[in-house]
Amino acid sequence: MMTGKRTTWVAAVMLCAAVGTGCDEDGTRADADTEGMGAAGGSTSGPNDDQPDDDDQDPQDSDSASTTTMMPDGTTGGSPDEGDGSDSGESGTDDSDSNGGSEGGALFVLGNAAGPNSVVAFHRDETGALEELGEYATGGMGTGGGLGSQGALAVDESEAFLYVVNPGDDSISSLQIYDDHLALVDVTPTTGIRPTSLALSGEHVYVLNADGPGSVEGFEIDGGRFDAIPGATQPLSGHESPAPAQVGVTPDGAYLVVTERATNQIVTYEILPDGSLNEPVVNPSEGMTPFGFDFTSDGVMVVSEAFGGGSNPGASAASSYRVADGGMLWLFSSSIPSGQTAACWIQIVHDQFAISTNTGSDNLSGYRIDDEGAITLSPQSGSLFEFGEDHGPLDMTASRDDGFVYVLNGAADQIDAFSTDEDGMLTHQDSTPVPETSVGLIGY
Repeated sequence: MMTGKRTTWVAAVMLCAAVGTGCDEDGTRADADTEGMGAAGGSTSGPNDDQPDDDDQDPQDSDSASTTTMMPDGTTGGSPDEGDGSDSGESGTDDSDSNGGSEGGALFVLGNAAGPNSVVAFHRDETGALEELGEYATGGMGTGGGLGSQGALAVDESEAFLYVVNPGDDSISSLQIYDDHLALVDVTPTTGIRPTSLALSGEHVYVLNADGPGSVEGFEIDGGRFDAIPGATQPLSGHESPAPAQVGVTPDGAYLVVTERATNQIVTYEILPDGSLNEPVVNPSEGMTPFGFDFTSDGVMVVSEAFGGGSNPGASAASSYRVADGGMLWLFSSSIPSGQTAACWIQIVHDQFAISTNTGSDNLSGYRIDDEGAITLSPQSGSLFEFGEDHGPLDMTASRDDGFVYVLNGAADQIDAFSTDEDGMLTHQDSTPVPETSVGLIGY
């Protein structure tokens, strides 16, 4: 019989590989009709001629949401309005500093247990070491299984808010970040089923709903509270089960992007000034099973390609693009293979290197991004770091200055910390345990 952590890791590999499969709310695989799926490998559309140019808080007082907060010492407090071990003003906020920590930074992991959902918070010191602060209720429900997504959490460091998905009850939550704890602010339902990924753009947050045909929707955020944006809910590509992996926003805030694993397509939406979205523009992916993506500061988008994941060993790759005017994709590099298996999550560091977790081959791959946006494998072996058997690397995040990279290993139930150098090489620092159902990782 499989252990819990092994089951979670296997589910993650299956989800990463899920071409033609969807996921039930418990995270297990479910067969999906693959008829009419898009083909991979075609030339991506782009402009014909010229390359495009590159542009005090008040927590909610709500009876409908659980606002119990787990404090760092293991005790539980009431909602921020009721007090959580520190005095509160009339606004309901804590008197403690709401800045996520004055030294170092912070790291957050989504617990996603089957039942009440939670976030585990860590303080990061200047050496990159992590210290757990506690586990904090999100007011929503988890699934206890893998999500098959990148971006289950999003953080606004400047405003000291954390945003998370609750896939077990189709809701999202906001939590305020204090020096030594988190406090729940708001919980709101989504209009779709099984939210799995979030993206922030100024005062707007966009949510990816993954089940069935899927959808994206936008919310205005004010003091951590959500308000649905009229005209900001749009369908995905139109396939009955596209198995989307991530939603993200271009650095200039002009376009929303979604990768679809089952259709081998990348969908874009123009973001209008009021936060509403234009209709979807569907682009073919250069490689099969497009999954995670990240942007350089000037808008180069590197996308990992799982190529069927565990069912196609050694076939993983990555492509690089720019989102051009009108939502079409301008291609830089087409499906550069790494020789690894189940490439899923991706993180850009130092604005010139992309690191991919390879869930099926228990390692990391690196790509160098040149000044023109093209990518090359670095090192040529395709392996940047080997974890060893049964680690199952999933999500990744980096410190605000990219000096440290953190990888969530789903089979080993731990976060592995690395220091980085200017050549994109990694040095392993240490490992920190996390709950075995953990999915999603974000930090600064």
